[in-house]
Amino acid sequence: MFTRIALLLLAVTAVTTLPADAQRGPRSGPREGRAAHAGHGPFSGMAMFSPRLLLRSQDRLDLSDAQVEQLTNLQTEAATASSQARAALATHRAQMREALTADAPDANAVRQHLEASQEARTQLEWIGVDTMLRSRAVLTEDQRSLVRDMVAEHSPRRGRMQRGRRH
Repeated sequence: MFTRIALLLLAVTAVTTLPADAQRGPRSGPREGRAAHAGHGPFSGMAMFSPRLLLRSQDRLDLSDAQVEQLTNLQTEAATASSQARAALATHRAQMREALTADAPDANAVRQHLEASQEARTQLEWIGVDTMLRSRAVLTEDQRSLVRDMVAEHSPRRGRMQRGRRH
């Protein structure tokens, strides 16, 4: 009995505290505008290689027409795949909420929807990482170096570090 109550509390917490990604409108790619691009999280070093950010800097990076086409295709593919993953996440969250609010909640059903939600979130993260890795591969070594320099120029940490403060 205690296990069921603990599982239900865990599920309620997960439903009420997870970000509402699935309720947002379509974005141009996975995790765009989120913590990964703000310099936080485990993939922040790769975030600089998002197709959207690279395409916004195409003149400075001197991207070829072929590179622009490849990055545009990657951005479109990522947006489509992300949209599908967010829809699956929303569906599983809704089903989990429904299972939790039933007169007699079925712990196994709640657990299945929780696990499916976690799988959808993992898929969403993978889409972002895979897209950034593939975008990075489109660039030449000189262009990758320039991207790193551009990020360093705009890094809020850079100013703090120069003044002797740490983040």
